[in-house]
Amino acid sequence: MDLIRHLDLFEAVACEGHFGRAAERMGIAQPPMSQAIRRLEAELGCVLFERTSSGAVLTPAGARVLEAARRAREAVGGVRAAAAEQAAAPVRLLVDPVLPDAWCTSIIRSAARSGLALDLEPTPTEEALRRARAADLPAVVLSPFRVEGLRASSAAAAPLWEARPIAPTATTTVLVHERAPAAFLSRLERELRGLALRGELRALPRSSALGLLAAARVHAVLWTEQPQLPEDLGADVEIRPVPVDRAAAVFHAVLRRSVRDRAAVAVHGSVSATLARIGHG
Repeated sequence: MDLIRHLDLFEAVACEGHFGRAAERMGIAQPPMSQAIRRLEAELGCVLFERTSSGAVLTPAGARVLEAARRAREAVGGVRAAAAEQAAAPVRLLVDPVLPDAWCTSIIRSAARSGLALDLEPTPTEEALRRARAADLPAVVLSPFRVEGLRASSAAAAPLWEARPIAPTATTTVLVHERAPAAFLSRLERELRGLALRGELRALPRSSALGLLAAARVHAVLWTEQPQLPEDLGADVEIRPVPVDRAAAVFHAVLRRSVRDRAAVAVHGSVSATLARIGHG
């Protein structure tokens, strides 16, 4: 039996002191109301009301059950409030640190239009994949990656920007990234060969990359957004976009295949749709 529903009906009769008025209050006919109270009495093993010609009066057992029922209602209300709070809580979305800011804004706004709140957490791709496989966490990661156990969205290619010293003194090319995955660097390096890449491709934090750029100790520095460089570098550095059909930072939204969290699934769908729109933009 639905104990909470039966307790609701019981409280209505206790409040009204009359089966007919309680039934009207609860939007049901009197016979089903009477049957429900009898089922509750049978379930609890006690008589809850003395039936009189003028209505219904609580028995001592009924009075004790009424007090307990009210506590139960408060507890159920707390459970529902906690569930509602959890449903409305932001979902954590792991995003690779080089995901363009404009993309992050678009993802957040698209999710908000679908009634989803997001907390973006910058997380390197390899760590994001590990956490996505271990928990119900959606993520936006760099491609390529191992797809076992994951559902992945279509690809979205972010244009790269190249900052090159006018007179470089070294052959290394640097990607601004804390810890870019090896598979991604290998793929990008192959793509950049046709664009006169010299030397190896390495990933370095922004501060380190800027230092090498200022000293002209790199062939080029690559960014996923047009770089805003210090003014004193302006005369010594050339900035230009890399043709997106030749080389790009490719992103996918991923989620564990066995995930059961509805909010996480909804976020993955929203982010996937946003990346698809960006990718075709």
